[in-house]
Amino acid sequence: MTVTGRRTTAALLLAGTLAACSPDPPVDLDAAERWFQDVTRTAPVFGGGGRTSVMPEDDTALRGNQVMQENLPDIALTEVRAACYGGGVVTLVVEVRTSDTAQTRGDELPCDEELHDLGITADGVTTVGFSAYAPEDAQTSYLVVLEQSS
Repeated sequence: MTVTGRRTTAALLLAGTLAACSPDPPVDLDAAERWFQDVTRTAPVFGGGGRTSVMPEDDTALRGNQVMQENLPDIALTEVRAACYGGGVVTLVVEVRTSDTAQTRGDELPCDEELHDLGITADGVTTVGFSAYAPEDAQTSYLVVLEQSS
């Protein structure tokens, strides 16, 4: 996807699906699915999915990435945005790896259906992973949009 004289941007959408934690969900699951479809419909590529889960409190080794995009062709990551549906707040953990380094960061993400810029950029990205964790009784859907220049 190259346009002469212009910076081109490709969006890779990594999307989450709903967590089914409670028999009586506080969130309208049909509305959540419509929101998810509306946001993902405009993405050029759908990259994967994951579920919001309960944060392991004692064992950080259990906090592995729910979604991984590996073997990327050394992309230049220019922006990472994330959104959440369902009210409340989730903890979003994003990992970005290059051939030389790896950075992992966690952000509190409000579940207000808006895309929020996480302030993550990197060159030579080969792997991106992410997970979202919610309180035990929460039921949420989340997604992550990666912008890359080519």
